[in-house]
Order: sequence, then structure tokens, then C-alpha cells
Amino acid sequence: MRRLLYENWSWWRTFYKVQPLDYIKTYFGEKIGLYFTWLGFYTSMLFLPSIIGFVVFIYGVATINQNVIAEEGCDKSNNFTMCPLCNSRCPYWPYSAVCADIRASHMFDNGATVFFTCFMSLWGTVFLELWKRKQASLQFQWNLFNYEEEEEPPRPEYLVKLANSQFKKKHRVSGIEEPYLPFWRRKVPIYLGSVSTVIFMCLVALSFVFGVIAYRMTVRAALYLSENPMIYNNAGIVTSATAACLNLLVILILNYLYGKAAVCLTDMECHRTQSNYDYALNFKIYILKFVNFYSSLIYIAFFKSRFTGYPGDYNTLFGARQEEDPDKDDNKKKLKPWEKDYLLDTLGPRGLYEEYLEMLIQFGFVTLFVAAFPLAPLCALLNNIIEIRSDAGKLTKVYRRPVAITAKNIGVWYSIMYGIAKIAIVSNAFIIAFTSSFVQRLVYQYAYSLDHSYHGYTNNSLAYFNVSDFEPGNNKYDYTKQHWNTVAAQFALVVVYQNVILMLTNFIAHIIPDMPGHLEVQHLQEKHLVNEMIIKTELKHAMSSNAAGGSDNEVVFKPDLRPEVELKTLTKRCLHSDERCSTSEV
Repeated sequence: MRRLLYENWSWWRTFYKVQPLDYIKTYFGEKIGLYFTWLGFYTSMLFLPSIIGFVVFIYGVATINQNVIAEEGCDKSNNFTMCPLCNSRCPYWPYSAVCADIRASHMFDNGATVFFTCFMSLWGTVFLELWKRKQASLQFQWNLFNYEEEEEPPRPEYLVKLANSQFKKKHRVSGIEEPYLPFWRRKVPIYLGSVSTVIFMCLVALSFVFGVIAYRMTVRAALYLSENPMIYNNAGIVTSATAACLNLLVILILNYLYGKAAVCLTDMECHRTQSNYDYALNFKIYILKFVNFYSSLIYIAFFKSRFTGYPGDYNTLFGARQEEDPDKDDNKKKLKPWEKDYLLDTLGPRGLYEEYLEMLIQFGFVTLFVAAFPLAPLCALLNNIIEIRSDAGKLTKVYRRPVAITAKNIGVWYSIMYGIAKIAIVSNAFIIAFTSSFVQRLVYQYAYSLDHSYHGYTNNSLAYFNVSDFEPGNNKYDYTKQHWNTVAAQFALVVVYQNVILMLTNFIAHIIPDMPGHLEVQHLQEKHLVNEMIIKTELKHAMSSNAAGGSDNEVVFKPDLRPEVELKTLTKRCLHSDERCSTSEV
């Protein structure tokens, strides 16, 4: 079966084939089978947003030359002269110098992008609801509906760590005396220390983002003061490139350190069962990596260039202005297949954690910041087509066959996706309102434009400044009434967008049942047949017992000795067969 899975599933030439999920489940177990089912379902759900996002991008490219705002900004005859970008040696510059940036921004900031953002907010809910239906179908097909996780035994690490503990009590289910941690004396201080450490590490990640920002401002200002023309003219490019490399290095280092720290903290918490340990570890690492990966994007989306001040009264940081813009193989061939398998690596105790985490980080990029990059679903789709075969290749060629683990669902990862989908609604609302110029354009078009068009918007969006007021103390400029009207409209859009989208997502979640109708009927039929067979079997045992010498008033019931799983399998065979079979025939 491993060979069949390699040839028909994990080989790169089979990327277009449907995954053999039943074979995957049979060979690797339900837990791994559920992961690849979810990954394939997520990939298939990306097709529609990928197509729409690509159309939105093409629309932005096709309408660049029809954009009045871009034409006004690129028209050199308008002679819009802008203030210097630094306090020393930076010259005045024409607004038309950023013509390429204005045209490029239109590809991602237009009316179609707003529509696509609303669509993606609804898509997240539809994806989660349809996945619940898909998961229910798998649970019925793989006989997981009535699967109840048995009471887990304590982890060996837990028992070893508390071997000398003076606190012991009998477990309420097993009745075995086990060591335990007192809640108020030991658990509460440990958990408080763990939470405090996680918060501190999140603040460390934010401080590094702040440090990179300070690096960009100070280095750029220092390069502009250089006497070397090459350094002076390329100050912006050098600063951006080095800051990006520094930011990437920080992310990689913190990513490694946070993984180690999360394991140490979870070990310190001393969880009794493996499932509790995995849940706490997964949650910590995702929170830390969430802050590590997304903090830079949150800064760019919501804070960069928002508090720069104005000429004569710039806001500074450390005195700098803020940002504006061979032989060994032959020996292996002689080994038996099972010997080759034994030489492979083990999957490890954390199993598919890294695969799930990678996909959920991607899910965050697709939903949280899709308003800024409509091509994100298409990039995710192309990546996932490769990811499925890459993960399959690791399981069939790199890792030894793991011990099959039964699981009813994908666990905590669904809850994390649900939270991301809700946060994405708020995130995209603020991106449309404050990062995009969508609201500013609408306010100008319907409240200040004489002909209700975008003509004159560029001039209206710029502020006049008398260069003689650069002298300190000439702080006579203030925000206009139009600015405050625009801010009010931005907050109104956030409130309306959030409430409307939340109402629609709740309505969608309500009208999409968690289980298909035909599956629910089959499940009820299965339960009915099982109950009917149990009653007739018990009655048969009782009658045979009475016939053997029991009194009429005394009925002895004997338990059914057949395994419940076998009983359900027989029931399903009856349900799915062409001819209806009676309970006696079963």
C-alpha cells in the first residue's frame, strides 16, 4: 500500500489526481487522513477566490489609463511641488515623480477591491461551514460518529516529574492513586508565570518591529547627510533593502526561540494527558508566531505614515522624521523493504503540527490582509497544490510509518480558523476605511466635487504650506472640517461593514446545516437498526435463560458479546446494500 500511495498520490506527476483518502486513512490512520482531507478541501475552496481576485487585479490594470486621479497626479503641468522628505539636503520634489506608484496603487485600491474584500469576509464563514459538512461525511464514512475518546492515561513525563510529590489522590474514573498538582498552591502560580512570559515575548516581538522602524528612520537620515553622491541618491533603496533583510532575520530568530520557549513553558505547566499538553503547546506557539509574522504588516497597514505631523511640526523619533513612504545507496538497495523503512526518520511526537501551523499562517494572510493584495488566494492555491504532494512525499519517502491515531476532527485548528475569520472582518474593515483611499474619494465625490466626479481630487487631497512657516514656532496650521468629516465617514464605514458582514456570516452559518440531510437520515437509520438488534438480542438471551429454568417473574439479561464496531459495520452493510435486510438476517 505504501508503494501504491507513492505512485498514485505523492509522486509529482499525480498532482492533478484526486487524493485516495480512504487509502490514506487505512495506512496512516484517521488523524493524518483528516489532515489531508482538510488540506485538499481548503485548496479546492481557494479556486473561486483565486479567479475573482485575479479578475479584480486585471480590472485594476485595465483601468489604469482611465483613472482620473492618476492622470492628475502624473500631469506635470499641474506643478504640484512637495515638501522635502528629510530635514537636511533633501530637495523639493514634484508630485509627478511618484506617478508610477500612483498608477500601481490603483491596481490594488479600487472599487472592485472593496467588493472582493466583502466577498472574502463571507468566504471565510462559508469555508468553515462547508468543512463541517465535509467532516461529518467523513465521520460517517469512517465510522467516527460515535467515537468517544477513552479516558487518557497520564503522560509518562507527568508521572516522572511528580514521582516524589506529596500530593496524591485517586482518579475519579480509573480509581488509581496518582500524584497531582494542587490548584491554588502550584497550578495558579505556574499558569500566571506562563501567561506573563507569553505576553512578555509578544512585547519583545513588537519591540523588534519598533527597532526596525527606528533603524529605517535613522539610517535613512544618516545616508542623506553623506557627501558621496551614490550613497545620497540611493539612500531610500539601501535603507529599505537592509531593513527588510534585518526584519526577516529577526522573524527567523524569534520563530526558533519562540518554539523552544513554548515547549519549556508547556513542560513547566505539567499537563496530565497528552491531548491537554498538545492543545496548550499549539495555542502558545500560534499566538507567538501570529505576533511575530503579522506585526510588521499590521504596522504597515494601520500605523505607517499616519502620525508624521506636518511641515514645521514633524513628529520625530530619536531626532529623525518618521517614515513616509552514491556507494551508500548501493548498500541500501540490498536491504529488505522493512529494513529500509526502519532506517527512515520518525514523524515525531508533534506529528502534523508544523504542517497545520504553516497552513494556518497562510490562511491568516489570505483573510486578514486580502484587501491589500487580491492575488493572495491565487498564490495560496498554487502553493497548496505543491504542498499536498510535498507533505505526501515526506510521509511515503522520508518518515517511517507512524502509529495510526484515531481522531474525530482536526481539533484546536478549527477554533483558530474560526477566530481568524472573525478578526479578518475587523481587519479588512479598517484597511478599507483607513489604509485605502476609498472613503476619501467618496467623501470628495459626493460632498465637495462640483460635478460629483473625481476631477480635482488630487489638488483637494494636498495641503498648501507657506515655506516661510518652516521656522520653529509658526504652528498655525490645523485640520480642516473636511478632514474630520472624512474621519467620521471612515469610522461609520467600519461600524456598518462589521455589523452587516457579521449579520450575513451568522445568517450563512445558520442556513448551512452541519450535516447533509441524507447523511442525517442514514445516521438515524443506523441508530434505529442498532437499537432494534440490541433489543432483540437481549430478548433472545432472556427467553433462552427462562427456558433453561428461570421463573416467569425473573428475567435474566445477558450482555451482547459481539463488539460494537462489528455491529455497526454490519448495520452499515445493510443500509448501503441494494436489498433491505432484516435484523434477524444480520
